[in-house]
Amino acid sequence: MIVTTKNDYQIDTERLINQLDELDELHPLDFRLAFGLTHEQAAEELCLEPQTMRAYLKNNPSRRVKKLAATIAKKWLSGERPLVDVKYLLEPR
Repeated sequence: MIVTTKNDYQIDTERLINQLDELDELHPLDFRLAFGLTHEQAAEELCLEPQTMRAYLKNNPSRRVKKLAATIAKKWLSGERPLVDVKYLLEPR
């Protein structure tokens, strides 16, 4: 299925999901930017405190948090949640 992101970029979601199947971990900041979330919204989705989310600007998140971000991203793509910027999923940190 072809969808258009908020910045008018068209992507094939099935192809993207297949590429992301190999993605076991996703940095929470890439997750936040890909879906256009605020720090607070991303923190809520990842069961974190907002200040913890902000700390990831300088510190590395745990493997558990990265795996959770990747899992939620895959789920949201399957459920057709709109992407804002796909490059953060295709070229993660």
